[in-house]
Amino acid sequence: ENDSEKVTLIGKANRALDYRCMLFTREKGKNHYDFCGLTLDPENPEAGNVDHYKLGFGGEQVTEYHFMQPLTLKGQLFCRLKALQGGIG
Repeated sequence: ENDSEKVTLIGKANRALDYRCMLFTREKGKNHYDFCGLTLDPENPEAGNVDHYKLGFGGEQVTEYHFMQPLTLKGQLFCRLKALQGGIG
């Protein structure tokens, strides 16, 4: 077996595993399966391959916003310390 056959086999196995995970998620009553983001960076062909793979399942692309709004003094302190370290996210 040569390397290209192994790569093909691994790719098919990964796709099958992702699909089975989606089915399992649905069986548990969930309506969404998160592939943990897209890069959509035309300057990065490797990331583009991953994006293409993820989009190949036909899901819906959504925009998520991540932010923190501290409601306590401890939360405010945490956010200020994280900002000093370069921010959150």
